[in-house]
Amino acid sequence: MLAKPFSVLLAGCVLLSPAVVLADPPDKPEDFLRKATSAINQKNYRGAVYQLKEALVLTNSNPDVWNLLGFSYRQQGKLDLAWDAYERALTLDPDHIDANEYLGELYLMQGQVDLARKQLAKLDSLCPSGCKERDTLAQAISDHVGS
Repeated sequence: MLAKPFSVLLAGCVLLSPAVVLADPPDKPEDFLRKATSAINQKNYRGAVYQLKEALVLTNSNPDVWNLLGFSYRQQGKLDLAWDAYERALTLDPDHIDANEYLGELYLMQGQVDLARKQLAKLDSLCPSGCKERDTLAQAISDHVGS
């Protein structure tokens, strides 16, 4: 008598397994990156950090994720964490334009103008025709030195 209910139970489990396959696919790193960018645009840096850490669970080799993590930490005043994230982004992609700009801005926050100028020189080489990131860092250096 016990065999029949067990087989019915087992059949029910087998029937449930396709439902798992039909469930929504898990988020991709790009989904978390998009959510983080939205949070940053709303100046919700803690929310951005949460989304970026979720992206890192899926992949830790995306320099854009590390760069935005550094930016979000920097905006919260967590400069050591920001520096670590920028370093990781630039290890993955030494020519990452945004990470080079943001690292220069971090150096300025720490009063390290010479290092910020080195980042500006790097941006000069990456953007021989100019780019907004290079211009933004140049203006930040000018403002810092002029203050």
